[in-house]
Amino acid sequence: MIHEYQVVTRQNGVGDFVLEINLCSSDVGKYVKYFNSATDTWKLMRCVKWCYNLVRCSKATSGISYSNLATVYKHSILPVITYTAEAWHSLISKRAKNKLQQIQRSFLIFLTKAYRSVSLDTLQAIAGLMPIEQAVSLYKDIRAISRGKQTNAVRAQLRKVETPIKTKGTHPIDSYLHVELTGVEGIAEVTVYIDGSKTEHVGAGMAAVKDSKEIHTETQRLNNECTVFQAELCGIRIAIDWIQNQWKKASTYAINVGSKAALLTIANKHTTHPLAVDTRRKTIVLRKDTSVTFHWVKGHSGLKGNERADYLAKTVASYKPATSYDAIPVSRGKRLLEEYYIKIWNAAYTNSEKASHTKSLIPSTLHRMTLTFWPNHILTQFLKNYGCFRSYFYKSKKTPTPLCSCPEKAEQTARHLITDCSLFSKERPAVFWKLPLPSP
Repeated sequence: MIHEYQVVTRQNGVGDFVLEINLCSSDVGKYVKYFNSATDTWKLMRCVKWCYNLVRCSKATSGISYSNLATVYKHSILPVITYTAEAWHSLISKRAKNKLQQIQRSFLIFLTKAYRSVSLDTLQAIAGLMPIEQAVSLYKDIRAISRGKQTNAVRAQLRKVETPIKTKGTHPIDSYLHVELTGVEGIAEVTVYIDGSKTEHVGAGMAAVKDSKEIHTETQRLNNECTVFQAELCGIRIAIDWIQNQWKKASTYAINVGSKAALLTIANKHTTHPLAVDTRRKTIVLRKDTSVTFHWVKGHSGLKGNERADYLAKTVASYKPATSYDAIPVSRGKRLLEEYYIKIWNAAYTNSEKASHTKSLIPSTLHRMTLTFWPNHILTQFLKNYGCFRSYFYKSKKTPTPLCSCPEKAEQTARHLITDCSLFSKERPAVFWKLPLPSP
């Protein structure tokens, strides 16, 4: 392999040099592995530096809040770690995996304001953030379905995710499609109205009007997991197909759509949405001998044709039990992937021998994802039973007895203070009397 490079120096200015690398097939894997290792090391060092900088502004009882730290973790730390994960995920070494876990653990300590002796399983459950292995796999699979590739996750529904398509072979002059977004109804020899609806079912409706008379209606039912956006795109495609199949076409057609997003997607020549790409291709061919214009109209504004299309879209399920479009959106596929890896995390969490006390309060990660509390220094101590409890101090011989000073004289643990201690009976919510905590 021969590569040409350009170097700029202060003394000699700009200079060119040629680097020639001769690799046999057996050495390629070694160099790729070395390159990935060097790239991973750079990313790890960068994340470690960020974590150390955050120590200055994140203390146990002061500093950045959980919400802000979680935002930093999700939108700064994770993107750096998972960058190009599809290339290095299968080649990462055990040492690099351990380092990634250390980085996540150190950040979760800042996030939950916990002590350094808390286990990683407990920190992940309290913070509500999945292990770094699942996070990297999730990112890799999200990138895969966004590009129409196969994922490692085994779910039948993922096979129905829409496959992105790239437009090829279209001349730049023909690729331009103008859409009118003023909100004024388009008028032509034949006026077409499009609308999509999602209530109990998802449907698309089309109504064509000529000389104030309805000349054609058509509907299409979609998968119940489809979106209104997909329904609007399906409605536009129905209209284009109907115009193409006309034996005697009118001279002008005006298609009125109630979705700006659908029209902008069709107008975008770089779109990869399969419905939009198909509609664009048919429209480009159709308008060579027929005038077709697209107009945005405000929905539910009293426009008779638009209300008719909306009625057709809502009632399609009553007389069309079969679905005509079964592909689910990529956004739904991403949620399915997230649910899949959360279940894997939940299985590892429930089967782990660690976090025994935390499991009595947070029995599963599925339960944790439904909670909205923000961990802090005090709350984390109760969730882990690590902190200013006599039972904990007694283990390190910092107090002569583990018993509480209340009349019950029970061992002072986090559970005892929450549920049984009479010294806090007035402050204890009534819900603890009606719904006692599960036994440890």
